[in-house]
Parts: sequence; C-alpha cells; structure tokens
Amino acid sequence: MTRRRLPLILTALLAAPLLPAAAAQSPTAPATPVARAGLRLTVPGPSATALAVSRRGDVIVTGDSGGNVTLWTRSGRVVRQFTQPSGITALAASPDGRLVATAGSDGVVRVWNALRGTVTWTLTPGSVSVTSVAFSPDGRLLASGGGDPAGGSAVQAGNAVKLWNLSSGQLAGTLRGHTDVVTAVAFSPDGQQLASGSRDRSVRLWSLDALTPERTLSAHGDAVSAVAYAPDGRTLVSASWDTTLVVWNADTGALVGRLNGHTAPVTAVAYTPDGRRVVSGADDDTVRLWDARTFRGLGVLGTHRSGTVTAVAAGPGGLILSSGGRDRTVSSWVGAPTQSGR
Repeated sequence: MTRRRLPLILTALLAAPLLPAAAAQSPTAPATPVARAGLRLTVPGPSATALAVSRRGDVIVTGDSGGNVTLWTRSGRVVRQFTQPSGITALAASPDGRLVATAGSDGVVRVWNALRGTVTWTLTPGSVSVTSVAFSPDGRLLASGGGDPAGGSAVQAGNAVKLWNLSSGQLAGTLRGHTDVVTAVAFSPDGQQLASGSRDRSVRLWSLDALTPERTLSAHGDAVSAVAYAPDGRTLVSASWDTTLVVWNADTGALVGRLNGHTAPVTAVAYTPDGRRVVSGADDDTVRLWDARTFRGLGVLGTHRSGTVTAVAAGPGGLILSSGGRDRTVSSWVGAPTQSGR
C-alpha cells in the first residue's frame, strides 16, 4: 500500500456518520450471552474510555486515557492513530466521517481531520471538565457538555452545553439551565432538538431554532450519565447512576418506560440503527440488550473484566461494540436476537 493511496482508502472507510433502554429483565437474571462474541481490540493507553462506529460499521474509533485516538477496520487493523496531550473523556465522529471530536481531561475539545490526524479546531468551553461531545446530523455544529465537578453556585454558569460552528471554530451558542455537570449531549435525528443529561439528575430538551429550553425531564434518582435518540427521533433514552434507563417521548416529554436489570450505575446507552434494540453498559461489568418496543430485557451480551463499561455503540448487521475501562479492551458482538426473551 502506498502512502498516496491511504487518504483515498480512509475517505471510503470513514464516509459514514456515527450511530448513535424500560419493564425489563430481573437484576438476578443469569448473565447468559445472547449474541456471538466477535472481535476484541486492545487500546494502547491504560484504559479504554470512548468509542464510536461508522454507519456502515466498517470503521471503529476508540479513545483511551493515554490520549490516543485509534481508527480500526472491522477486522481489527489499525488505519490511523493520533494522540493528544490529555486523556480522552469522550469522542464523536462527524456525519461524513472526515472529522473526529475529542473531549480531554484538560478541559479542551479538539476537532481532528480524521484522514490526516491533524487538529482542525481547538475549542475551549471554559469548563473544568468536558464530559461529552456530539455532532449535529448536518455536520455543521458540535455540542460539548461539561462543568465543574466541585459543584457550588459559583460555578453553575459553567455547567452548560456549548454549541460550536464547525465552519469557523467559533462559539455559536450556550445552553444554560443545568445545576451540575453536563454529562451527556445528543442531537435529534432531524437536528431540531438537543438533549442533555446532567449530574443534577435531569434530562433537558432544547430547541435549536431558538436556543431555548423546551422541557425538563425528571425521573432518575441519581446523575444522568448518557442520552440517545432513537433513529426515528420519536423516543429518547437516558441512562443513570441509579442503575436504570428511562425511555421518553421526545415530543411530549412523557415517560414511556423504564429498563431495570443493571445492578450498578449505568454508564452508556445506544440504539441499534434499526431502532428495534437498545444496548447499555454499566459499572456492574455487563453489556445488556433490550427490546426498544416492549421494554423487555433480551439478556446479557457479555462482560468486561474491569468492572466498568465506559461506552457502547451499535452498527449495522447486528454489530454491537463496548469498551471496558481498566481492561483496555473494546469487545464486539454480532447476531443480536430479534425476539424478546429473558
């Protein structure tokens, strides 16, 4: 393979967006795998912290606490790797696959050219901690969430969602209202709404036309750790340290269902591309699969040895990926079931 051809191959591999939980399985249900184990990747850093997968499922992007961003093929070959000076707390890929955004433990958001491994924009939200990033569906905006984990009224202004114009690298807007660190951000599929989750135990829905709050959703007993929209945009799922996931009507804000089964804080959640399944990861070391329509648990996909699942992602063809923290691995499963079960 020549160096001149590599960008063309990368363009083909990366030209796809990321893909981006309710009365369910008993916490005492046996941890029986419900899909076939696939590839296991080992990140170069001390722990795996962030994960994304392209829409076609042919490119996997991982981030680790050593600041390494690694792009892999589905067969496990490293396509590109680049490093930032701080540990990665979150990452996302643009809809066209050309950009990767990383949030760092240094409070800086970096937007990378995925083909070259160079920084396009360095963004400083002004928060002590940046915990989440997401691209808008049209790729024009990047949202970042963060705040000051120390808390207190003096720093509440920093507990905000920042919107960045990716043409100029300039701040396009600030969404304030959360009273603690913003831990999760997600754009609706039509790009008209943004959901944010926070340690203040709430999910907030924002209008992106007016940059104003639409609703505050409250049903969790502890911090909200992750949020994800269904592919059709009708529902939204939130994950929480209270060990549950809650499904919401994205239009009305009504609580639709609750997913019970994890026995420790839930740390990550995603819908499968067809919208039929929800996958979640938690500090109980498990990755679980749920029926998005009936809210029933389908079972445990697998476990990580670290005791913490830091991220999950889903791709086409039944591909589900999860990253485990201290065990340095990213695991995959294929052939997710189509029938509800216990």
